[in-house]
Amino acid sequence: MGWHSRGPSAGWSERPYCTHADAASRPRNRARGPVQLMLGRSHAAIGAATAVVAAHVLGAEAVLARSIAGPAALAAAATIAIVSPVGAVAALLPDLDKPDSALGGLLPRWWHRLTPGHRRCTHSLVAVGLVGLLLHLALGALGVSGYALELLTALVVVGMLSHLAADAITDHGVPLFWPWRQHFGLPLFRTGSLQEHVVVFLVVAGTAWWAFGLGDVVQAARGHLA
Repeated sequence: MGWHSRGPSAGWSERPYCTHADAASRPRNRARGPVQLMLGRSHAAIGAATAVVAAHVLGAEAVLARSIAGPAALAAAATIAIVSPVGAVAALLPDLDKPDSALGGLLPRWWHRLTPGHRRCTHSLVAVGLVGLLLHLALGALGVSGYALELLTALVVVGMLSHLAADAITDHGVPLFWPWRQHFGLPLFRTGSLQEHVVVFLVVAGTAWWAFGLGDVVQAARGHLA
């Protein structure tokens, strides 16, 4: 098992463009049937966890701590409460091409006539870059600037990338370099399987352990008892 790419000869659709969406146009693996959605709640949980990590790396806690009066733990909790919903929603954006997805179901029928089916252009680095650019411009036009502008843009981009990464380890892969039509991935499990739930649990639990400093608490307790 390893990193792989699949082209039209392996069962992926030959159409590299976003023009049409009906059941027949959805990418299909001949051995496994049509592409299935990774559960929306799985993507949302992974996106939220990824956003928390990204916010910490970008120094969001320190910035927020200067804005509120309170202990560092309060700033950390506030950061998690603010950034995790952003990451969760951003992680659902690539599935806007699917009528029965969490966000896709909110869009009008004409939108889905313009999209080519699941896991096409919206599951690519091109889409992530385009959304990031448009969001940055839109927020700037609304008066958002400085660190807030950069942080919000980064959180949305990271959330979308978490979606691509999660789908890339399922059995169908993603067209990372669309309009090049090959799908790339490391097929560790099938969507909707027990393995999916295990992966999501490990990601979220690991992030919570790190974000709330539980490792330090356990280490301190061991030192006290030693």
